[in-house]
Amino acid sequence: MQNKDSTQFPELLSGQEARELIGITWPVWEALLEGGELPKPVDVANRIKWRRDDLIEWVKSRDAKDLSK
Repeated sequence: MQNKDSTQFPELLSGQEARELIGITWPVWEALLEGGELPKPVDVANRIKWRRDDLIEWVKSRDAKDLSK
């Protein structure tokens, strides 16, 4: 059981994990990334990661048709 107190760090995902969570292909991910449409990533030890919660909120805020470009 995870502790849900305020000191818990957010779950961070790699680009591949983020794409899998959202359910999009690499070309769609790349277009969204280049277009500045994805949530802002974080740099962790010179590795780019995305907060899982940010991605979920981002998906909820978009039309499903927007993800199929």
